[in-house]
Amino acid sequence: VTGILIDISNSGAKLRLFGNISERLKTEEFFLLITPDGRVKRRARMVWEKNRAVGVKFLQSTTSQEA
Repeated sequence: VTGILIDISNSGAKLRLFGNISERLKTEEFFLLITPDGRVKRRARMVWEKNRAVGVKFLQSTTSQEA
């Protein structure tokens, strides 16, 4: 799924998504790639959805790959 980052904080982000929002995205953890090259990413879970906008909560990382 692709989208635009609307707002970001230490605890989460607001995104505007393009395309279909799958049930899997709504129920499973995923990596949010913040930079196009994927060097900056956060483990996240979707917490709300309204009119193509979604809120995600960042989860604690157990890897040192995340910046």
